[in-house]
Amino acid sequence: MRPFWLLAFVISCTPYQSVGFLGGYTEVRVNPRSYTVNFKGNGFLGRATAHQYALRRAAELTLQSGLDGFVVQGEANYRRPGEGVHPEDDVTITMLSAAEITHQPQGTTVYQARALIPH
Repeated sequence: MRPFWLLAFVISCTPYQSVGFLGGYTEVRVNPRSYTVNFKGNGFLGRATAHQYALRRAAELTLQSGLDGFVVQGEANYRRPGEGVHPEDDVTITMLSAAEITHQPQGTTVYQARALIPH
């Protein structure tokens, strides 16, 4: 009986992955310097984790584009797990070079892409 519960727990959590059976991330390129990243989790994934996973994917896309950081243009679109839907996060980002990062207006949250990627 114990292996069943372990298996149920393992398959119940949404892992960080491209969208699949348990959820995951997708992205749409808006223009050469912007993406909209979406992460959909299941009922076992917290809203904060969905947001962190969306930011992590944004960081990966930024580094793949040869850039250093990004700013979030859109805000999280969370849904309540108790209403029968899953936690979801959408962020639209604008990617920045190191020089552009230093010229952002005061108060702008700039994410350093390398800091969001687990080592």
